[in-house]
Amino acid sequence: MLSMTGFGGGEGTIGPITVMIELRSVNHRFLDVSLKLPGSLTAFEGDIRKFLKDNVARGRVTVSAQLQLARDPRDAGLDPDRLAQGLTMVRQAAQDLEKATGEKHPVTLDHLLRVPDLFRAEEPDLPAEDLQAALLEAMTRAHQGLMKMKEAEGKALVDEMRQRLTTLSGLLAAVESDPPDVVLTDIRMPPTGTDEGIQAAVLLRESNPDVGVVVLSQYAEPAYALVLFDAGTERRAYLLKERVADSVELVNAIRQVAAGGSVVDPKVVDVLVAAKTRAKESPLAPLTERELEVLAEIAQGKNNAAVAESLVLSVRAVEKHINSLFSKLGLTEETDTSRRVKAVLLYLSAQEGA
Repeated sequence: MLSMTGFGGGEGTIGPITVMIELRSVNHRFLDVSLKLPGSLTAFEGDIRKFLKDNVARGRVTVSAQLQLARDPRDAGLDPDRLAQGLTMVRQAAQDLEKATGEKHPVTLDHLLRVPDLFRAEEPDLPAEDLQAALLEAMTRAHQGLMKMKEAEGKALVDEMRQRLTTLSGLLAAVESDPPDVVLTDIRMPPTGTDEGIQAAVLLRESNPDVGVVVLSQYAEPAYALVLFDAGTERRAYLLKERVADSVELVNAIRQVAAGGSVVDPKVVDVLVAAKTRAKESPLAPLTERELEVLAEIAQGKNNAAVAESLVLSVRAVEKHINSLFSKLGLTEETDTSRRVKAVLLYLSAQEGA
């Protein structure tokens, strides 16, 4: 069994060229690839996508690439423009110090050597064949690392599920041998004390559909309620323990479930309605998935060019997405800077309320 979540890194080196690849994968119904490539590697986007299509069945995969060149320091030359700028800056600093202290501070070679980017190496011509070979080597190694992690995580998941089912299997076996009208269970069962009660209800829906299940919980957790009632509400109940302190309420719920009905604690209903209302009222609800991705990048302080590079889009496409999301958020009258700030605030507010 393979986990859908994993990470892998790899390097490929051909001559002075080293390509570094990171692959990150999370669960997704289909293969969805996101690329973050430097400009010198964008020409090989098709190769990367083909490699992943041939080697990854599904999942949301993010590919991050970096390119390094091994340079001989002797190839670096003095940048005359940068030298002139640095000399001006150092002289100005010396004059400012003289005014402040009354003492002269002569400009020395040591001062000039401290100017950043004073020396630069000429960018070499990189053969496309070498770039492609280094890239594919890095992709292969990164994929191997990704698969190794997914296999390890999958094994751990299998071990965990086996441990959980050891307890569940006892309950399921008891029901199979002598089916009751209703199973009364806590939502948290040994060994992990998480959601084994919900798992039991789901499994019994398949194996013993005529057996009712009443689940007791300490808290109103809408996610658990949704799973419990996903395949139907009949013969299922979700109750808070505080509500069943009176045994009459619990007995009535058991009888209703045994008769084929269902019971949901009013507080759980309130939480479910509130969650649904928040989702509908969110100002981000009209945005498409791509517009949300663009807004998330803007929230990190990126300009349009940086957003385009991160999402592997053209700057023009990013501008269109931004104008569209501004319009959907009702930000059409303000200046561009003001609209970006307000859009980010709306995004952060929605994240906090999620």
